Amino acid sequence: MLKSRRRENNSRDCGRNEALGRDLERIIKESGVESCSARRSRRAASLVKRVRDHAQRQAGIIVVMDMVISNLQQQRQLTEQLRREAAVKRVSVSKAVEDLMKYIVEHEQEDCLLVGFSSQKSNPFREKSSCSIL
Repeated sequence: MLKSRRRENNSRDCGRNEALGRDLERIIKESGVESCSARRSRRAASLVKRVRDHAQRQAGIIVVMDMVISNLQQQRQLTEQLRREAAVKRVSVSKAVEDLMKYIVEHEQEDCLLVGFSSQKSNPFREKSSCSIL
């Protein structure tokens, strides 16, 4: 019985305290004077906003850094490819033509199109014989 009365009294007191707190906040707002808790909560909200803004800027910086790193890797690969191509031994066109002519002259006797075929059966370009029905 005593416990239930205490609970009732406590709940009434809590309700009164909440009402008093709301009234006090309203009076403070109307008077234009800030309480310490209001200043603290405003500062906390400002700090939270600054932290969120900072996190968003950091996320943007990270995305940009990832793009820069990716672009840098592509540029390195391109540079390496160009270095490999530049290191390839080049032959002038006139030298290549001379080498081709020399090869043709040296292998002239082996060229079946110039010399001809030893037998008609070894000629891959001959006309195929038609099938005849027996």
